[in-house]
Amino acid sequence: MNLGIPELKWRYEGARLGGLDVVTSEFLVDDVEDWSKVRSPGRAERRRRQGHRQNIVIRQVPSRDVYQFEGTLFMHPQMLSELRRQVADNMSAAVDRMYSNALKGLS
Repeated sequence: MNLGIPELKWRYEGARLGGLDVVTSEFLVDDVEDWSKVRSPGRAERRRRQGHRQNIVIRQVPSRDVYQFEGTLFMHPQMLSELRRQVADNMSAAVDRMYSNALKGLS
């Protein structure tokens, strides 16, 4: 039964990060004000408080928040790819340190 409410689309990635399941959704977004088309932000802000319309655009950007509920992480797919990239970078740096320490005779 659809009451006119959009159905949230959650997608289970089948992946695990640190022993936690990962679920992604395109609906995890933040609303951000884009002031790039405003010539004078201070004046625009003052006139906006007075009720004048300004050339400010509300954009939706992927949320950088990660929510954990029990053993599951909920995040935007772009955040998941960024997290995976950071983990890979950190692992390669750790492996490089391990090999360089072994070559130097350090433990």
